[in-house]
Amino acid sequence: MLAYLVYAGYRLLMYGQFILDTPQKIILGTATVPYSWYPIVAICFYAFIRISFRLSDRNGTRLIMLSMLVVGMTFLMSMFIGSGQDYWYISNFSFVFGAALSMFDPQLRFRKYVLPAAAVCAAGGFLLLPVCNRLLGEYSETVYMLSCNFGSGFLVTAVVLLLTMTGKSNKTTLFLGKISYEIYLYHGLFIQIMADVFHLRSWWALFLCTTVSTIAFSVLMHIPDSFLCGKLCKRTETETNPKPEPVEDPKSV
Repeated sequence: MLAYLVYAGYRLLMYGQFILDTPQKIILGTATVPYSWYPIVAICFYAFIRISFRLSDRNGTRLIMLSMLVVGMTFLMSMFIGSGQDYWYISNFSFVFGAALSMFDPQLRFRKYVLPAAAVCAAGGFLLLPVCNRLLGEYSETVYMLSCNFGSGFLVTAVVLLLTMTGKSNKTTLFLGKISYEIYLYHGLFIQIMADVFHLRSWWALFLCTTVSTIAFSVLMHIPDSFLCGKLCKRTETETNPKPEPVEDPKSV
């Protein structure tokens, strides 16, 4: 909601237009916030993850159900908005890979397999994305969509596996992780600002200036986000995890 206000304020300041987005605009990707479709996908996945945990206590079964949801949603949205809107399915399977990593967090004795696993995932991602897309994508829309899903999932997993080796001690990646959602939501705004206001035409200049300004603005916007999320999470934890009854020390009995 804060991102909507920021984008709406920019459009009002620059173009004198205050736009209220309809659900159709959000789904089609023409909303004021270009990436507002992502929360819809996230809500669907998190709701289904919650349901799958109630339906089964087996991690493998949960992953299968989540994979079926991703495939179904991918083709449903492709039929609904057309295959030209790649963003709806380009990274959906990253949720499945992320759920798998969180369910099967490797113990210390498996750390020696992290690098080989990351190499395999990276190779799988690079193989699926360029090779399948170029060789088979123009012949089969199904192969194209599935290769995008699996390929992006493999690449994200490779990066996450590498970060597990330094994540606890690397303050930079932890900090960027905290503001990653703000970076995602606001980078499109600063691309517009750098191109429309500062008239940057060099891709490298546009990339560097957008990155620096987006991170700086994301740090600023993370303050109200953290405050609001802290209030909501505190309320949720209180409702779902009531304060336990004090347990009497058996030694004192």
